[in-house]
Amino acid sequence: MMNKKTVLLLSILFISLVSANTICDTSRIDKSWTKNQAVTSETLTCTNQINSSVIVSSMGGNFNLNPSLPFILGNLSQQVFTINFNSNATPGSSVGIISFSDGSNNIILNMTINQPTIIPQTGCQLNPSLVSYTQSIQVGTSLPIPKITFSPINCEGNIILTPSKYSRWNYNPQRTKTYFYFFSDI
Repeated sequence: MMNKKTVLLLSILFISLVSANTICDTSRIDKSWTKNQAVTSETLTCTNQINSSVIVSSMGGNFNLNPSLPFILGNLSQQVFTINFNSNATPGSSVGIISFSDGSNNIILNMTINQPTIIPQTGCQLNPSLVSYTQSIQVGTSLPIPKITFSPINCEGNIILTPSKYSRWNYNPQRTKTYFYFFSDI
């Protein structure tokens, strides 16, 4: 049975023999985005400086790498990884780790997913382009009424406008007729 000093000495010797020789252009990536909105990718360039292959792997969610992991980084080679983030991730904080089999320092991904801004519902608003229109014409004359456009806000589903015409004579010296248009099925 080995004594504690021997185990400690062998551990230190073993750790010194394993050298971390994969170097990346950053050690940490902080990324923030709003759920369901486009997220820009990040790149990570890593170089294997030893004469032995290194396996690159990851832990955590809300991201993936291209080329996909696990990936074997060949002897004395360099690789550019594209980090893609999940735009549909649950709002909150998330941490991801990219690690290397040679014991090199991990790359930490700190991700903050924000809740989308919710616009309060105030009910359906049609917002017609023309609210009131007055035109005097002689009896027996026909003129087209102006086009009315609607700019709906906060409306869900379909809006069906069915015109119905109601007219009455205004008893005034100009002998004008007034039309009222009502829309139903809104």
